[in-house]
Amino acid sequence: MMRLAPLAFLVLTASAHAQPVFDTLLLSASGTLNLDAPTSFSDQWSPGYGGHAEVATPFYRGFFEVGLAYHTYGARQAVPVFDALHMYAGYGFYLLDGPVSVSLAGRIGSYRMQFDEPTFESVRTESELTASAVLRGDIALGPRLGLFASGTYQHTYTFIRLGLVYASAGVTYLLPTPSWLKSALE
Repeated sequence: MMRLAPLAFLVLTASAHAQPVFDTLLLSASGTLNLDAPTSFSDQWSPGYGGHAEVATPFYRGFFEVGLAYHTYGARQAVPVFDALHMYAGYGFYLLDGPVSVSLAGRIGSYRMQFDEPTFESVRTESELTASAVLRGDIALGPRLGLFASGTYQHTYTFIRLGLVYASAGVTYLLPTPSWLKSALE
């Protein structure tokens, strides 16, 4: 019975946060950094910095989000450097809601890698499925502006599976959803 207590807490907390669907848009922009531990992937490539943009909107007891993240990777060995664009959609809920909030989300996406490989045209691009889990904390600075930090574990389904860990920090801006967009979403 005690093992169900944390799950019951999460369910009750998530169900306490009910907002009208699609009423607001939360725009987020951040810098992101790959924090990978040494692996065969990190033996060959060195992660660089990246950027991240996201839009989230209330969706029943949680929120729906879509976003783009851009990452760069330099070569540590005789491998081509590459840039990656992660495109995703996700659903999450609030563990804590208010001026300080904490949320948990799951995402499904595509990780498109563009290699600097002039020799073989067929291996210049690769796109793979991803599944991610995100823990995020937000602090409101006013009714519209805020700051956030997040940690993401991204599982990328390449031939050799990649478990990538990212840290991000940035700003948020909350605005009412334009009526034309709200009508289209509903």
